[in-house]
Amino acid sequence: MTIKKLQFLFAITFILLALLGMAACSPETPAGETPPPAETEAATQVVEETEPSPSPTPSPELPVVMLAFGEAADPWTVDRLQVILEELAAESSLGLVVQEGLSRESLAPNVRALVGVRLGMDPAELVGANPGVSFAFVNQAGVSPGGSLSVIGDPTIDQQHQSFMAGYLAALVSSDYKVAGLIPADQSLTAVMTDAFIIGVEFFCGVCNPLYPPFQNFPQWELMPLENAENGFQPAVDTLVINAVEILYLQGQLASPQMLTYLSDNNIKVVGDETPDTIRNNWVGTVTADPGPALIELWPDLLAGGGGTQAPSAIILRDTGAGLISEGRLRLFEEMADKLEAGLVSPEAGP
Repeated sequence: MTIKKLQFLFAITFILLALLGMAACSPETPAGETPPPAETEAATQVVEETEPSPSPTPSPELPVVMLAFGEAADPWTVDRLQVILEELAAESSLGLVVQEGLSRESLAPNVRALVGVRLGMDPAELVGANPGVSFAFVNQAGVSPGGSLSVIGDPTIDQQHQSFMAGYLAALVSSDYKVAGLIPADQSLTAVMTDAFIIGVEFFCGVCNPLYPPFQNFPQWELMPLENAENGFQPAVDTLVINAVEILYLQGQLASPQMLTYLSDNNIKVVGDETPDTIRNNWVGTVTADPGPALIELWPDLLAGGGGTQAPSAIILRDTGAGLISEGRLRLFEEMADKLEAGLVSPEAGP
């Protein structure tokens, strides 16, 4: 091989080696170019995942109205008030708390109003310890309205009105005015119940002279010790049967199952002021004091922080499923109950 050929091959080899070296030193991505989108998104994800989440802001506690009741509270009254308060509270964007009794005098900060039924505590102390709360006490003896405290009903007045309307109803549904009352003896309200019952009967029938024998004086009444309500009632009831009593006002404390069965067996219809455990087909109805309408009327004042109102309970008739009172007589009962609530008639004086 000549020297010229060797020089040519050497030159070619040198050029190839130089080109390979330049290719090896070149970067995969030219300077200044934007990285691929996938790499950018991945980098962004990592940053977002490592950033701390902001802490949630706690929401203020919902304002509530509280319904509290004591052991002596009538279950029907508590249920009635709860139904009404559920609707009123929802309309006012308030919650409702229902509980038996109060464990302490100082209420939770979110209590806006309290409705109490026969609570076993001094209302004045409760009101004084909670100046930002409105109160309405129902059927609470010895409570006077004032400041942020309103009062609905009164145990003595409510019972007087119930006995009056029970007497009126007994005469209203009778066919010959042969009505009587069976009332607990030796109780604080014995005289109140007896007088109101008699006046209620006379408001409907006046002298109440029967048209058919036996020609007794009506209304009649018997006073019975509470301990005789279960086993010692027969002599008194037998006297009523002999006198052909048709309708009996049975005051709720005496309404034992044994007594009610005996009255049913002797075909005596019953008007009561408390719902019995079992309602028999001789049950005309239950004359009840209803605080519901007064609470509805007082509600705007309770929300506004007002008080100082004395409101009477209404008188209604329920448990009439036996069908012993017609629509016309029921209307007469309701009209008289309205007059009684409005003070147009008195349960302490005859017509």
